[in-house]
Amino acid sequence: MALDLSTLLYTTVTDRPSFLEEITLDVNDRKALLDARTALRDGLRSCLRREVEKLVEDGSKHARPKFVTQGSFSYKTINKPCRPPQQADLDDGIYLPLSYVQDKGQPAEAAEALFDAVASCANEVAKANGWSVETSNPRCTRVIVSGHMHIDIPLYSIPDDEFERLVEAHAMDSLQKAERTFDQLEEEDWEDVRSDRVLLATRDEGWLAKDPRPIRNWVNQVIDTKGEQLRRVMRYVKAWRDHQHWSMGDDPKSLMLMVAAEHAFEDAVLRRDDLALLSVVRRMADVVNGPLLAPWPGESEDLTKRLDKYEGLRADVVKRLREFAAALDFAINTARTAAEACDKLREVLGPRVPNRPDLVLMASATASPAVAVPSAGSVGRQNNA
Repeated sequence: MALDLSTLLYTTVTDRPSFLEEITLDVNDRKALLDARTALRDGLRSCLRREVEKLVEDGSKHARPKFVTQGSFSYKTINKPCRPPQQADLDDGIYLPLSYVQDKGQPAEAAEALFDAVASCANEVAKANGWSVETSNPRCTRVIVSGHMHIDIPLYSIPDDEFERLVEAHAMDSLQKAERTFDQLEEEDWEDVRSDRVLLATRDEGWLAKDPRPIRNWVNQVIDTKGEQLRRVMRYVKAWRDHQHWSMGDDPKSLMLMVAAEHAFEDAVLRRDDLALLSVVRRMADVVNGPLLAPWPGESEDLTKRLDKYEGLRADVVKRLREFAAALDFAINTARTAAEACDKLREVLGPRVPNRPDLVLMASATASPAVAVPSAGSVGRQNNA
């Protein structure tokens, strides 16, 4: 007897619990992150002009920052934290014109000075809102909004001609502005900026050619091609990672897991997220065990290479992925009862999987229509996922 566990993972039925719902940011937390982003943007706009004027002559012309939200928040793969010290994060890149770097003379010195200016301004905003700031990451300033969420502010620079074009893009009539949100203006106006003209400021390496947009574009493209089920599978795999306890000093990073999941994803399984997840995880161990090159343009990094930073971490990740696949296979194809299947799924994904054996259905190993599992004390329900 094969079981259909898909409704435990995802359902379109209103008011029915699911794993996807449980790992999704609460409405209040999402609003808090967006409100904090707005406050930070407003504060940085007003403060950076003052700070940059201290650093370079006629600094006011350089201190007109633009912002672009990036990372998991922008491509909708963000999950609610599983346990402390995990935090939900929003990455909000800040962009300044490149002439500041040229006027400053030494690029590395300019990067460090701008880093300090952003950190100083972020501290000012954080103090006014009861937040705190961390600057240990050499590639961004982190604002801790609460015990379970933060905003990272990486700093970028682009050539002045590109910057001026972006500024001019905002000088549209009031009717056009009314028809588009501020965030749409921020995001859409960037599309024509060449990727190789975007530089990331770092504290320890000066300026790096690092544009976050190709990653966002890659995520959007593969979801458009393979469907929303892939996005959900990516989120399930990230949630599995978060539920694990990692003792090797690090854990597999989200971007690597997402690329590995996409690489392992073949075809969508109609109405069956459980089978789609099993199919992906079965292949992921082999994908992660070898080189996995970044699939977006302008990047040749092996995303699995950082697993070798700690001895034994790669082997540990591969082992856990194989155990994950075995547990999913048991729950779907071997469990004798709905309760046993539900328990196995909760064992590998955590208590955020609903403890609802009554939602487990009987099905073949394919995506054929499911029927309720007869079990005492439980009511089978039609799968509407």
